[in-house]
Amino acid sequence: MRELVFELRFKGEAGKPLLSPYKQIYTGDMQAFFELQCPSRECAGGGFDLSTAADRAAGSHDGISHGLIKCRGVAQGSACVVELQYEIVAFTT
Repeated sequence: MRELVFELRFKGEAGKPLLSPYKQIYTGDMQAFFELQCPSRECAGGGFDLSTAADRAAGSHDGISHGLIKCRGVAQGSACVVELQYEIVAFTT
């Protein structure tokens, strides 16, 4: 794997953006954990695991994985409403 490029967008209640969209680039010589913390200060125990999505991108024919993941944490006694929209592109050459 030469490179994995993550495009990430965090969304809050009613799909409102929480942070500016951003990219993270991982090169083949890096060791990485694809675990992201929830950006909500009110969230406890939350976060997003992108390991499976990264594996899907690396193993797919077109090298792309995209989707939407809900935070697994709790905010103010209810399920956290933060979502992560992602696209991962794997470059092999």
